[in-house]
Amino acid sequence: MKPNVFKRLWCWLARPGVLAALIVALLPVLLLGTLLPQLPEVAPGAAQIAEWQALARTRYGLLSPLLEVVGVYRLYRTPLLWLPLALLAVATLACVLQRGQGYWRAAFSRPARLPDAILDAASHTCILAPSSGDAPDRLDALSGIARRALHRHEYCVREEITPDLVWLRGDRNRLAPLGALAEHLAVLIILVGVGLSLLLGWRETLVIEPGGTAEVGHGTDITLRGDGFEITRYEDGSPAAYTAQVILAGGPTAEHREIGVNQPAVVAGARLYLQGYRPIGDRYAVTILAVYDPGYPVVVGGGLLFLAGIVVALYFARSSVHIRITRDGRLRLSGWADRRAWDFDREFARLSADLCKETDLQQSASARSGSE
Repeated sequence: MKPNVFKRLWCWLARPGVLAALIVALLPVLLLGTLLPQLPEVAPGAAQIAEWQALARTRYGLLSPLLEVVGVYRLYRTPLLWLPLALLAVATLACVLQRGQGYWRAAFSRPARLPDAILDAASHTCILAPSSGDAPDRLDALSGIARRALHRHEYCVREEITPDLVWLRGDRNRLAPLGALAEHLAVLIILVGVGLSLLLGWRETLVIEPGGTAEVGHGTDITLRGDGFEITRYEDGSPAAYTAQVILAGGPTAEHREIGVNQPAVVAGARLYLQGYRPIGDRYAVTILAVYDPGYPVVVGGGLLFLAGIVVALYFARSSVHIRITRDGRLRLSGWADRRAWDFDREFARLSADLCKETDLQQSASARSGSE
């Protein structure tokens, strides 16, 4: 009984409606986390916490204690975010595993011989028959003509031959179903990257006074010491670039680094950004933002994979043509195409006309087109 319950639950999670509901549940949490400030990740009772709470009370007034009790200021570290995010990841995995087999079979399982029931259900069909009742044995000649016609129309051809029948199958963009599989996998990869960022990532704002030091913290032994600040100006006196010089005092040896606007320095996997500066006499204090985000490359990779899947889905429509040739000289054409293959109707008609012309066969009146 338990395996059946688990299977039903797994199938339920893979339903598109469940995925949509989980995404809708996540959106308000992400929106609140974006609009409302989040508590810095420092030890409880630290001076930064007290300063942050004072600023929150100034901004939100009497609502600030209530928001803090509810956990709005810690949304990224509460079940309000992790529970729907984890369920969405599991549901996406179930969807990938359940639908991935179908996408894989559609791309790589390409039998040349198909049952009559499938051929009868084709969106496009056509029968070419000899004009006279008695026709010579032309099985080999007709199969060669049909194979060359499919090649001319840029189809990848497979065939299966028996003494009395020849089956030909032509596929174009047969790997296109993998685009949908790539999109599902990309969503799962992006969710994993978001989880890594929320679970292991951190950011810290460091204020370095002239000649002073600041510790990065978060398990690192990196200490930054200010070594100068420069403002490069244009000829008219307007600032062109800002550059902060720092010395990495932690680690086995001290290193000199420069941090500019949009030119971060990478230290122990963390990126150091120049966030601001303020003059103190004839020198400057700089504000450095230290960010460690292990999920960022994962999210970028997932985004690129999702973009590739969309490109494949939009611009590489799959189409397939099956031709069955009998020894009495009859050809049965059946065709399928994705909805994005807009020109498949005319292409199927051109292929039928080419075969009629080259084989001297006549088209049956029972032809059917998907546009009808």
